[in-house]
Amino acid sequence: LPSLKSHIMKTLVYKLLLSLYMSKLISQNLVPNYSFEVRSSCPNGVGGISLHFATSWDGWDSADYFSSCSTDSQYSVPQNIAGYQQAFTDTSYAGILLYVPTTNPVSSEFIQVQLIDSLAKAHYYCVSFYVNLADSSNYAIQNFGAYFSENAITLAEIENGSFIPQIENFADSMLNDKVNWKEISGYYYANGGEKFLTIGNFYNNANTVSQYIGGASSFYNVAYYFIDDVSVVQCDSLFTSINNITALAENQIRLYPNPNAGNITLEYQLSESE
Repeated sequence: LPSLKSHIMKTLVYKLLLSLYMSKLISQNLVPNYSFEVRSSCPNGVGGISLHFATSWDGWDSADYFSSCSTDSQYSVPQNIAGYQQAFTDTSYAGILLYVPTTNPVSSEFIQVQLIDSLAKAHYYCVSFYVNLADSSNYAIQNFGAYFSENAITLAEIENGSFIPQIENFADSMLNDKVNWKEISGYYYANGGEKFLTIGNFYNNANTVSQYIGGASSFYNVAYYFIDDVSVVQCDSLFTSINNITALAENQIRLYPNPNAGNITLEYQLSESE
């Protein structure tokens, strides 16, 4: 019986993961220009996203755009002013400064995009984006998140501490990898009408968890990150699968953490007779 129970549980988990994978395949990504490949022109001489080099995206405080189409070594891919990194998807990505260890209350840059369609009330959305710490960074941080809003939000509002991101990096996960892309993901239960997505560090310096890692010149005593492959897809089927698993199982099941970074722990209980 224990081996049969284990087989049943594994089968249920496989169905759950397959459901998540399929939901991403068949659902529309609501983020336009999700991998920053569509551009008005190549970033030569200056790389600000606010100049609409990356169509549909906006940014504050010199949020940058990097692309292999650039003939300017500062804003090219894979080599640029911030370091060396291949794009996670295709040949372009964004770059933002998330932390400067000074007395400034807030030292983060942000990027923002208007979604293809508003989020529907009482529906689940799976959200993900990939980040990589630039070689030029002497610091790494934990605080990296995304915020949904009905209207475009401003830097001044963020600096006033008005927003808590609904999607956040794990509290125990320092984003200090300068080689590999790291996925930040989670799910969002929509209030309805949310049309904008903003990505950055929404915490002031005092509440930002940072780590000095070195490896760059003192000029780069910052935490600077590349961003690529931003996704927002409706995924109600995932949560339907979870409910079905609960209904099918004879004993209590717990899957955690949720959200997770790819590793899921499954706990279930057996009675003494089992």
